[in-house]
Amino acid sequence: MTQAQVPGLSFKGRVAIVTGAGHSLGRAYAIHLAERGASVVVNDLGGAVDGSGCGSPQAADAVVAEILARGGRAVANYDSVAAPDGPAAMVAMALQHFGQLDIVINNAGIELGGPLEQMTPAAMRPFFDVHFWGVVAMCQAAWPALTQSGTGRIVNTTSAAIFGIPERSVYAAAKGAVFSFTRTLAIEAEAVGIKVNCIAPAAISRMVEASNTPEHVRQAMRDRKPPELVAPAVALLAHERCPVNGETISAGGERVSRISTWENPGFSQPGMRSEDILANWDQVVDLGPGGRPGLGGPDRQNSLPGSEISNTGRHGRRSKPEGKL
Repeated sequence: MTQAQVPGLSFKGRVAIVTGAGHSLGRAYAIHLAERGASVVVNDLGGAVDGSGCGSPQAADAVVAEILARGGRAVANYDSVAAPDGPAAMVAMALQHFGQLDIVINNAGIELGGPLEQMTPAAMRPFFDVHFWGVVAMCQAAWPALTQSGTGRIVNTTSAAIFGIPERSVYAAAKGAVFSFTRTLAIEAEAVGIKVNCIAPAAISRMVEASNTPEHVRQAMRDRKPPELVAPAVALLAHERCPVNGETISAGGERVSRISTWENPGFSQPGMRSEDILANWDQVVDLGPGGRPGLGGPDRQNSLPGSEISNTGRHGRRSKPEGKL
C-alpha cells in the first residue's frame, strides 16, 4: 500500500490517558492525539524532573489549555502513577468525563543517574516505583476499561539504554523491565482485543536536559530530535489499526525502526565441556543468518500473535521486512 493509499488515522471517538504529559514527549503525544480527534486525560504530577516538589497543576493545565484552544477535548489530572490510588483515579477521571477509555500511554518518568556505587536504596526505589511499577499499576487499573473498549491500546516507554549506557544502570534496568513486561503482557492482551507495545523515544526532553549527557549531544538533539517527531509513531501504536503487538518501536529525528531480542543458532555438542564452549566461541556469539526473534533457537518458535517477524539486523536491533513492521 502506497502512502497515498493509506487512509488518515483518526482518533475521533477515542479516549486516551497520557501520563507525564505536562512537558516534552508527553505533551507532544497528548497534543498530537487531540489534534487527531481523541479526548485526552493530561496527567502530570507537577514536580521537578527528579520527582521532587510535586503538587503544582501548572504543567498539566497549560497543556489542557493549549488543546482546548485548538478545539480539542482534554481534562487535567495531577495524580502520581506511583501512588497507591493514582492509576485508578486517572481511569476514573477518563470514565467520568468521557465515558470510556481506549488508550493508555505510559510516559511518566523521573531522572536518576550516576555510578552504581553512589546509588542508594532510598533513591532507587522511587525511581522503579515510577518507571516500572507505575507502568504495571496503570496497565492493571486500565485493563477492564480497555477490555470493554474491544480495541484497547497500551504504549509503554522503554529506552535504547537497555543496550547499555554509562552511569545509567538503574535507568536501563527499569526500562529493560518495561520491555520484558510489555512483550509478555501482550500475550495476555491478545485474548481480549488489547495491543500492548513499547516506544523507545530518541528526543530532547527534560530528563535529557537534566542528565550528564554532553552539551554538544543535547544541542544536536534540540536541533534535530524534538519530541514532536516521536508523536506520529506513538499515535500509530495507539490506533485501532496498529499492526503489531508486543513490539518495541524506536522513533526520533524522522526515523522509525524496530528493536527486538534475538537468539542465534549457537553451538551444540553432546557432553559439552567449558573448554568446548571456549573453542567454539565464535559460533556461540555469531549473529549471522539462522536465528529467531526473541528467545528461541532452531527448535523453538515464539512469535507473538499480531507481530510479523522476519529479516534480522545485528546487535539486537532488527531491520524492517519489506512492506511490514
